[in-house]
Amino acid sequence: MTEEIPVIIRVMPNAEELEVSVPKTATPRELISHILDAGVGIPKTDAQSNQIAYQLIPKGKNEVLKEAESFEQGEVQANDVILMIPKVIAG
Repeated sequence: MTEEIPVIIRVMPNAEELEVSVPKTATPRELISHILDAGVGIPKTDAQSNQIAYQLIPKGKNEVLKEAESFEQGEVQANDVILMIPKVIAG
């Protein structure tokens, strides 16, 4: 059985918080996809119908978790607050 890590996902910009447990072997890409598909009101598109891409950043760290690395590889600890922030694409 895969060990799970309890974390708090703070969805920006509204700072909505979701308490979740994620397998240590899961990746940020998998968690973001799961959250968006869960129907909890997190927008998938912006006002112009462009798809919104999200990234995960542990609070207190200035580094984005790599999408394909596990939470264990990203050194995520139990009860960490992780910011789920829309990627900004300059255009």
